Amino acid sequence: MKFFKKPKVLESKPLKAQNRKLLYIKLIIGATLLAWITFSTKYFIDMHDFRSPVIFQNPMPEKGIKFISPIASASAQMVEKPDIHKIARKIYGLESSFGKNDSCRLQGQYNGYGFGQNASTWNCFESFEIVTSKVENWIQDKLNRDYTLAQALCLYNKGIALEDCEYYQNYLSL
Repeated sequence: MKFFKKPKVLESKPLKAQNRKLLYIKLIIGATLLAWITFSTKYFIDMHDFRSPVIFQNPMPEKGIKFISPIASASAQMVEKPDIHKIARKIYGLESSFGKNDSCRLQGQYNGYGFGQNASTWNCFESFEIVTSKVENWIQDKLNRDYTLAQALCLYNKGIALEDCEYYQNYLSL
C-alpha cells in the first residue's frame, strides 16, 4: 500500500549558537517593525479626521422631552412686537425735545435724533424722513440681532449695550 505511507516526523535539533543569534536578531527586527507599523498607523488615524458617511440618530425621543402643542393653552403668552416708529419717536423726544433743540435746523437740515453724533462727529441730514428712516433701520437691526430694547437704547446713547441705563429709564418715563 503505497498510498498510506507514514509521514516522516522531523526531530528538533538543538540550535547552534550562530542560528540562535540570527533568531534573536530576526525577533528584534520583527518586534521593531511591528511597533513602528502600529505607532505610524495610530499617528495617521489621529492626524486625519475619518467620519462615517452614515449619521446614526435615535428615532425615539428621549424621556423628559416635552413637545409643544400647536393649540394655545391657558398659560400661553402673546409676545408683542415692538413698534419701531414709536421707539424712534420717543428717541426724538429724548434727544431734542421733539425737534425744539435740533442744532441742524440752524443749517436748514435735520437730526433731532442725535443719530451718528458724538464729540468728534456732527451729522445733519437733508430731510426729517431720511434721518427717521436711518434711526428706525438702526433700531430694527439691533432688535433683529437679539438685543433687548434696553440694550439697544443704551447702545444708541452710550455706545455700550447695557441691561439698564439712565437713558433707558428716561425712555420708559415718556
